[in-house]
Amino acid sequence: MKVLLFGATGFTGKAVLPELLAKNHKVTALVRSKERVLIKHPNLQIIEGDVLDDVQIHQAMEGQEAVINCMGKNKGSANNLISGLTKKIISAMEEEQVKRLIALSNVGAGDSYETQPFVFRVILLPTILRWLKLLIEDKNIMEPLIKKSNLNWTVLRFPKISEKPSQKRILISQDGKGLSFSISLKDCAEFIVSQLTDKSLWYKTPSISN
Repeated sequence: MKVLLFGATGFTGKAVLPELLAKNHKVTALVRSKERVLIKHPNLQIIEGDVLDDVQIHQAMEGQEAVINCMGKNKGSANNLISGLTKKIISAMEEEQVKRLIALSNVGAGDSYETQPFVFRVILLPTILRWLKLLIEDKNIMEPLIKKSNLNWTVLRFPKISEKPSQKRILISQDGKGLSFSISLKDCAEFIVSQLTDKSLWYKTPSISN
């Protein structure tokens, strides 16, 4: 499958990229700096540019069959970075008739918020985890944009993504209940890529953990 990947140089995207190539997908990655992509592969095309530029997004979208959005935030990123990018991605996908979108969100976004522990919602999120609160607020803008689109979408809500070894065990919760507090980066990347060929979670916002 021809896949356009956003966030290929970020923490999660760097794990998703080799997983895509291992599954024989043809990958295009739109990145700010080619030097940050350390992988060379005949099925990998790197486009260096502004990931928020409408023209460059549309050009990268031509001929694609699916989009994976792993874009994250760095210190100093705009509060609406991800929702703003998502709006541009949806517009380009609809214009280029690319139907399949897989987007990363967070446990605590949307209707999964109320199912999270009291301590997380009332104490940790507004204080120690203020950065996460801002990220979730951006994802709360992003998710409705995706749901209102004409795409075949899946929004995957993850807890903490860690570099612990693969657990070879995945929990899927539609309401955010019954999860552990983390998922290994390897398991996360494998699950994201699996959604390119798995239709069971189309039009859903599952929460995923080990």
